[in-house]
Amino acid sequence: MYPALSTQEIVDVLNIPVFAITDESGNGAVLSAKPDNANVVYFFLSEQMARQALKSMQVTNQGMNLRVSALHLGKVWFKLLHNNRPRGEKVELTQVDRDAPHVFKRVQMRLVPEIRDLVGARLLQGLDPNDVPRLQDAIESGDQDAARALIRTATEKSAEFKEPFNKIPVFMVSQLRMQKTDPNGGDGYEADSVQKFPMFLSPKTMLHVYQKFVSNSPGSEDLQPTLQLGELHNIVEMMQHESEIDFRNVVLLPGGQEDDGSNGGGGGSDNSDDDDNDGGDGSIKRDESESEDLDIADIQMTPYIEMGAFVADVNGGMVPLQ
Repeated sequence: MYPALSTQEIVDVLNIPVFAITDESGNGAVLSAKPDNANVVYFFLSEQMARQALKSMQVTNQGMNLRVSALHLGKVWFKLLHNNRPRGEKVELTQVDRDAPHVFKRVQMRLVPEIRDLVGARLLQGLDPNDVPRLQDAIESGDQDAARALIRTATEKSAEFKEPFNKIPVFMVSQLRMQKTDPNGGDGYEADSVQKFPMFLSPKTMLHVYQKFVSNSPGSEDLQPTLQLGELHNIVEMMQHESEIDFRNVVLLPGGQEDDGSNGGGGGSDNSDDDDNDGGDGSIKRDESESEDLDIADIQMTPYIEMGAFVADVNGGMVPLQ
């Protein structure tokens, strides 16, 4: 059994970007959500979804100086999403009309996954073993109607991931491990580096990484990967207790950001402030000692360039993919 992780260790594991709509000072924009007109601050795992939401806001709120800011999920997790403040506590909001008096309202914080990743999770959860070869045959034969029918049935049968927020699918290949390669270009691995278990927020990224390693490892084409599906909040809860899983040696990998002409980088953050100052006012501000906004390009490059892959052998050990 491995001991529980500290809060800081969990923050370090959750070292991926999320994207929020903020003003020029880094204060989170509070939106009115249907159907109950709840006051909500959204944190998107997809930069593209955040930009689409911003575009919609600017159409109906012309003249507001809003932007998409890149934030650190680990810091957002404990300071805003799960801060143990009293349920229903009201926060002070600045209205669109800056000259209007401030108001106090209850505000919900919602973490929003990429919709395609949600559909992928529903599909994995709803597919029966007998459905897999049928779906593969339909895809290979070009029978799109049959493939769509199987996918629709599977997603409807899924018991989880029904809500478009706060249910974050995590995809895993149980046989896969990663380790940093020699930064000097050698055949070995970085000194003192350890094998890590990758957890992916996107099935597309998971398949991309796995296929890349397999394609570079002759003889591994016949490997039968074991796919696992988890939910991020449940996984973080497990991290806070003694566990059979060594969560200190996991790495959380974000989904690939869409190509918007900025090379996948965090250029849309406009150097805005980075996380909350614990003032309880709904703002998202960075401490003076903290670094600049996360560079999304760096995060995307790391798992593809600096990692090696391992699979389980017949004795239960881990051997490199060669």
